[in-house]
Amino acid sequence: MKRKIYIFAVVLLVPAVLVGVFWRKQINKKSQILSEEKQKQEESLAESINGVLVYTQISTGRPMAIIIENHPDARPQSGLSSADIVYEALAEGGITRFLAVFQTAKPAEIGPIRSAREYFASLANEWGALFVHVGGSNEVINQLKNNVYKNLSDANEYYFGDYFIRRKDKPQPHHIFSSTDKLEELATFQKISSTAQYQSWKFKDDQPASTTEATSNISIDFSRAGYEVGWQYNSSDNSYNRMQYFLPHLDAITNKQISAKTVVVQVVKVTPVPKDPLLSVDIDLTSGGKAYIFLDGRLIEGEWKNAQGKTRFYDNNNQEISFNRGSVWIEMVPEDKENGLIWK
Repeated sequence: MKRKIYIFAVVLLVPAVLVGVFWRKQINKKSQILSEEKQKQEESLAESINGVLVYTQISTGRPMAIIIENHPDARPQSGLSSADIVYEALAEGGITRFLAVFQTAKPAEIGPIRSAREYFASLANEWGALFVHVGGSNEVINQLKNNVYKNLSDANEYYFGDYFIRRKDKPQPHHIFSSTDKLEELATFQKISSTAQYQSWKFKDDQPASTTEATSNISIDFSRAGYEVGWQYNSSDNSYNRMQYFLPHLDAITNKQISAKTVVVQVVKVTPVPKDPLLSVDIDLTSGGKAYIFLDGRLIEGEWKNAQGKTRFYDNNNQEISFNRGSVWIEMVPEDKENGLIWK
């Protein structure tokens, strides 16, 4: 009887052991595959549009350049803290507006999205971007129709309203939003290329200044009350926190203060559009001018140049400046407001 029980136990045990060995091999095989995939991914890291090292499939993705409003009724905006690059420039009547460029992040909501101007289209063209806006000046709409900007693809809400959201809880015209997911759907539907084609800036790793050396506060006077900009250096993570009208500038999605690794003040020539009741302006993006670059708690004074359709920034020895990896904000300050730039 005992012999039979022993034989029966062995019969049950052998398959169990074999099953265990099989699953162990499968687990080891799966772990090896995952390890190899991780190694391949790490080997395929490349600089993104803002210099951060990401997987190649992200760094080769086409940027989206989106016009975002900065009227007080539009604040706090959604998605600005996730942008890789942000330009701030005058739009009309002293109001500033943002061109936010996205590649590495996919915020669930971006906006409020507003109308385009020629200089915003020119900047989007530098990045070969999908240009996202809600209408625009007569000049830029005609230029977009006539394919003046060879590197961008137009995504005007007037023609692609299904890929935008009109929020009922926001006052018009600050109620139109979208997301990177919806805009990717638009690009797929329109068979728009999803591959990036742009000339990158130069980037470097952080080299923070000592606390005693650091330039800790930057003040920028764009136009009039309500549009004062401030940047406060944060030595703990070597970044700059943004202030808007003397208060922390928050992102509506995260409810956290917007920050940047590099802040650039690009001094530009701004001229009023003749006989325009909306007080719109033109901005010269080709002639070059002064530039002030804040990074690592330091100030580098230099200039900007537009060479072969790409804006680049140089120090006083004519060496191109390398930005820190991470979010870059370009403040396009009018020449007559340069004296309103204060740092300490």
